[in-house]
Amino acid sequence: MQKTDAAAIQDLAGDQKIAMSTLHIPHPFSQKHAEETINSAHEGLSEGTSYHYGVIARNEFIGIASLRLTAGEPGTSDVMYWIGVPYWGQGYATEAAQALVKYGFEELHLQRITGKHALFNSASGRVLQKAGMRYDGIKQKVVYKDGAWLDSSNWSVTAADHFCKQPQLQVLGDGLV
Repeated sequence: MQKTDAAAIQDLAGDQKIAMSTLHIPHPFSQKHAEETINSAHEGLSEGTSYHYGVIARNEFIGIASLRLTAGEPGTSDVMYWIGVPYWGQGYATEAAQALVKYGFEELHLQRITGKHALFNSASGRVLQKAGMRYDGIKQKVVYKDGAWLDSSNWSVTAADHFCKQPQLQVLGDGLV
């Protein structure tokens, strides 16, 4: 992400539907929030603690996808993403989450990647499932947002699961091998 992306970030993340569907994005989302998002992304990258990417479709900035290393849990990262409302339902979040999981295991050599979403955002659960994650359950009252404690639905995938290949059965003669 570049500083020139701030206006697009503010415009897309400023939609109240984004704040309502995420655990951490506030509403209103100001230009200052957008600039802080970009600065935080650059700091995390230089420190090696997070990897934030602009999601681009047809040469337009449409959202953000991130991996953030989990403090106190070596080899573990959280996957996070949001896609602007005009681009919902087109597979962009799924594609971004799948790319992050692949990058996390194949390039960063992580051992576990987790994801979470607000209980009322079942579409995000489908995204995490399509990214290869398994449902781990509900954590109660883990995020404080807009004056209320929210529960989260939690998902994860391990490197072993990511790299596991199902054996291929071959028919040889009269039986299976």
